[in-house]
Amino acid sequence: MKPNNNADYTLVMGQLAQVCQAYADTEIIYYNGEINRKDATNFINKVPSSPNSKAILLLETPGGDADAAYKIVRHLQCNFQHITLFVANYCKSAGTLIAFGVDQIKMTDQGELGPLDVQLNKADEIGALTSGLNTSDALDMLISKAQTTFEAMMIGFRVRSRLQISTKMAAEIATNLTTGLLSPVISKIDPIYMAETQRSLSIANEYATRLNRGIIKDGAVGKLIYGYPSHGFVIDRKEASELFENVVSPDKNDEFLINFLPFSVYRLKDVRYIETGDGEATIFNISKGVREYELNSQKAAHELQPQPAKNATDGTGENDKGNGSDQNNDAKSESVKVAHLVEVKPAVSRSKRK
Repeated sequence: MKPNNNADYTLVMGQLAQVCQAYADTEIIYYNGEINRKDATNFINKVPSSPNSKAILLLETPGGDADAAYKIVRHLQCNFQHITLFVANYCKSAGTLIAFGVDQIKMTDQGELGPLDVQLNKADEIGALTSGLNTSDALDMLISKAQTTFEAMMIGFRVRSRLQISTKMAAEIATNLTTGLLSPVISKIDPIYMAETQRSLSIANEYATRLNRGIIKDGAVGKLIYGYPSHGFVIDRKEASELFENVVSPDKNDEFLINFLPFSVYRLKDVRYIETGDGEATIFNISKGVREYELNSQKAAHELQPQPAKNATDGTGENDKGNGSDQNNDAKSESVKVAHLVEVKPAVSRSKRK
């Protein structure tokens, strides 16, 4: 994309080039927005095979499609030997799934990951989502409620009757009452929907198995899926270190990159070097952009170099022809001299020597 303000473009790209020098042999990629199939394809196109063996992904996302997240991190794994995930703000849901496939996580004090309970479309609601755990949690609650209700009724009947009602009869009465109370509620649970929900919840576990490079601690996937009370629960750096290996704070260079990069991307969007459509994520391969900028700068500098002056002519080109003829004569003269110096005389036969 050609910028509409070359001065701003040159200034920002020059600054980014200096930043990239601190990260030798590293591809730096910025991603801000929801994760979906379209943006996963854009990401793959903007992060082709690279001369660098390491990658830094600065990711800010509310989440999105788990399948798209898998494609993104799998693409990085296929092209880079070492991947570092920078989390400077929210990196929720599918963003946390991307963390399964990296080698290191660098989190600021404001960075946060999130649980992996799958989000499903709410029935009869446009754009509304609900946690895939809601149905299973509701069923668990009903089972627990049925147990406590049955026990309370059976014991109550025995005690209030002063043991005149037998245990068998008390149990039958308690069973009938508990069933009558909870059956209308349990009948609203769709077993097929529950099975679909359970299959959706298993996605994170299956992707974790395929992506893990040794960064996931034992039990972490199950806790991320089932162990948190809400989808928006904040998992800060301290808690993330209990779930993942190699979770560290950014160093000074990292902090400068984290703070400077979003501002640079904003400036480049302002001059229309980076363009996104409505609802699309902002994806910028900084290292690729810097390489293109430096290559264009070299071409521009070469074009500005003064060209050697041409010989003056009389307008008909006769001087050029004459000069060319003289040069040809000189060249022939020189070739004769060289030929004379390297001339090999024919060998004298032995019979003549005798």
